[in-house]
Amino acid sequence: MLLAGVRFDPQFFPFRYNLGRLYSIDFQYKESLIQFEFAKAEMPEYFKTYLHIGILSEMTREIYYAIDHYKIAAKKNPYDTEALIRLSDH
Repeated sequence: MLLAGVRFDPQFFPFRYNLGRLYSIDFQYKESLIQFEFAKAEMPEYFKTYLHIGILSEMTREIYYAIDHYKIAAKKNPYDTEALIRLSDH
């Protein structure tokens, strides 16, 4: 259903974001990162997209990219502590 939604409206943020989450659950990290990058382009102010990109980048051993995205997530929402906790590991 999400793939059909992305084909129907490729610029609709919820389709991209949730497809990225689905791919990450299925351990398809590269595909997930692609979808989250598209979602980031569509809605750059949503901090959880950066958090997911950071987590997936860390899982694919792209540590510097992960740290950059954790920092962006922490700046976009200073009240959510998950990005700060993940930054403290590095």
